[in-house]
Amino acid sequence: MTATTATATTAATTAETTAKTVPGARPVLTVTDLSIVNDYGDVLVHDSSFTLARGERLGIVGESGSGKSLTLKAIVGILPSSLHTTGDMTYVEPVTKADAAMIFQEPATSLNPTMRVGRFVAKTWQMHHPQDSWDACRAHAIDLMGKVGIADAKDKMNVWPFELSGGLRQRIMIAAALAAEPAILFCDEPTTALDVRVQAQILKLLKDIAKRDNLSLIFVSHDLAVISEICDQVIVMQYGRIVEQGSTQDIIHHPQQEYTKKLLDADLDYRMRHMGDDGAAKDGGASC
Repeated sequence: MTATTATATTAATTAETTAKTVPGARPVLTVTDLSIVNDYGDVLVHDSSFTLARGERLGIVGESGSGKSLTLKAIVGILPSSLHTTGDMTYVEPVTKADAAMIFQEPATSLNPTMRVGRFVAKTWQMHHPQDSWDACRAHAIDLMGKVGIADAKDKMNVWPFELSGGLRQRIMIAAALAAEPAILFCDEPTTALDVRVQAQILKLLKDIAKRDNLSLIFVSHDLAVISEICDQVIVMQYGRIVEQGSTQDIIHHPQQEYTKKLLDADLDYRMRHMGDDGAAKDGGASC
């Protein structure tokens, strides 16, 4: 089988799986034969193809250097100028690029250290809703901060970023992302810098929001166990190539590639967290 044939077959399989996972869901994003090349001609991502459906939560997992974050940044349009893309990345109408928002790995570097967090969220709302008065923007900011689980949101409006924990800072970033009222949420390892307990809370929050608002989500991580907590579909990448993709349950319980098995084994407490004594998967995601 040629690389082109394999890519086409993989893309078709993904589309079929998506239709089964999200019954009746229409595509909101299609990626076809995406390749990323640097100025020296090195190919960093090879002919990646997949489809994201409305309401689908898609994970992209792989080790450092696998091309997972580059793939996400290419879709969002934030690759450095030294990297170049070929292939096609299309938002399916009525969804456009303006209907997407992104949450980055480290909230401390994403928040403005000279701006109080409430103003940051309110300004983000104002950017997307310029017709609203400042008082309305502030009211929406308080509402969004409450929806992402920030207690006493009105009081927290005047707090500086450095006064908040990592988990609360990430909740602020999620609130700001929701201010765009997105149809698609892109997440680039948003829980990697958090401890396990806070990580579980943020994962549950993102999953609950995606379900509540019927958001499509692409979640990038090096940790397949994390992906399994939030995503219903998984793409596994190695050396810039998609080596396996399918439903989360199929990938977890019936991995076809040795590399995927290695990712599962790398999480030493994976079986303990996901399997009962009888070998069956435990229910549900992380709890707060």
